[in-house]
Amino acid sequence: MARTRSSRIPRALSFLTKAVTKRNGEAQALLAEQSRILETLARGAPLEEVLTAIVKMVEERAQGMLCSILLLNKEDLLLRPGVGPSLPDSFYQALAQGTPIGPSGSSCAACAYSGEPVITTDIASDPIWADNKALAIGNGLRACWSTPIFSSEGEVLGTFAMFYHEPCSPGEHELRLIEVATHIAGIAIEGKLAEEALRASEERFRHLYTATPAMLHAIDREGRIVSVSDLWLEVLGYERSEAIGRKSVEFLTEESRRDAEEVALPEFWKRGAARDVHYQFVRKDGEIVDILLSAITERDKDGNAYRTLAVLTDITERKQLEAQLQRAREELEGKVERQMLRKNPYGLTFRELTILHLLAAGRSDKEIATDLVISPLTVQKHVSNILGKMDASSRTEAATRALKEGLID
Repeated sequence: MARTRSSRIPRALSFLTKAVTKRNGEAQALLAEQSRILETLARGAPLEEVLTAIVKMVEERAQGMLCSILLLNKEDLLLRPGVGPSLPDSFYQALAQGTPIGPSGSSCAACAYSGEPVITTDIASDPIWADNKALAIGNGLRACWSTPIFSSEGEVLGTFAMFYHEPCSPGEHELRLIEVATHIAGIAIEGKLAEEALRASEERFRHLYTATPAMLHAIDREGRIVSVSDLWLEVLGYERSEAIGRKSVEFLTEESRRDAEEVALPEFWKRGAARDVHYQFVRKDGEIVDILLSAITERDKDGNAYRTLAVLTDITERKQLEAQLQRAREELEGKVERQMLRKNPYGLTFRELTILHLLAAGRSDKEIATDLVISPLTVQKHVSNILGKMDASSRTEAATRALKEGLID
């Protein structure tokens, strides 16, 4: 008896050694497969490809198991298919219609609703499946173990489900596979959602930038244009392809370009900001456009300026009006100066003669104030002085007398 017992010990040890070796080998193989899937994700593979690899990794390690991953739509709170390559087509097509989350309907619906694993060992007898029992059993599915997939912030992103053709419960091996699958799926789904959110944000910004009713452009550290708004193109008459990549100074007059290169741009990169700098741009048709440019720099993580954002204001019309006003003012002052050379018995000042001339022309106090860039109150004070010096009872009397006496013409 002792010899028999002692002879079994080596065989038992050998069996245990082989079992441990096998288990270690399986664990290493699973770890290697996880690494491969994560590498695929890092390369930017589509989400469906990554999720399919996760499902196949699990199915290959559990005989007779059919897996699916459903994704939760936050807007309508419906679970929609992510992948389920081994599920019966009719069952998968039913899932494609969207599954409302809730305390019943299916293991996945209840799982996403509660945020807890829902283990249905027998679909035929579980009340959670009451509404969809016929669909599942009709496709040969009898057990469903559903586990939530979480984001790093603990939000439910979807569900990972294991289906079997016979009623059964998960064992230690299956629970380990579930843990691995949901962990990797969570990383993949959250990463893709973040990418989509970033792309959507960039697209919204790009649309706002290009469509904003303002002239905008951005240049890089070399002074080359990297983006322009639609209004910039409209005002200057260029196509976007004709502007991107060219130096911004190429669109300036020679004088403005020289000022930009020698003074404005070096000072701007040094200070990191510019406000209301006057430039003259040249339209594609050769017309000169007066612009006031204000800009700030964008900096990298090390604080180095690498790009600018500039707002341009077209002041061409304003400059033209200013020029017209200056010419009119010079013409008026010329007339007044000529009048002052004549006899001036009232001792009127240059400004008073100017205002008297405008009164005779029928201008209002507000119009005179605008022409002379003074306030209406100042105009009234000058008018009061004029009436006093000329001993006139009204503006009309003063203007009429001044014209009659040749004081103004």
